[in-house]
Amino acid sequence: MVKIFQGDCHSVETDMNNWIEVYNPRIQDVKQSIIFLEKEHNTLLTLTVLYESTSSTEKVKYRLFDRQE
Repeated sequence: MVKIFQGDCHSVETDMNNWIEVYNPRIQDVKQSIIFLEKEHNTLLTLTVLYESTSSTEKVKYRLFDRQE
C-alpha cells in the first residue's frame, strides 16, 4: 500500500492510526519518502507499507441491556 499525504504531521498520524485500528494489519516493513515541491513551497510525504491483512474469525455478538432507572 502506498499512501501520499500533504498536510501537517498530526493528520498523517491520525490517518495511519485509523487504518491500523480498522484493518489490524500485520505490518512487515515501512518506508517513507519526502518530496519537496519548490514552486508551491509544499512537502509531500509518501509512506509505503508492506503488510499482510488479517482475517477476523470472531462473530458479532449482540448483548441485550436492561434499562434500570
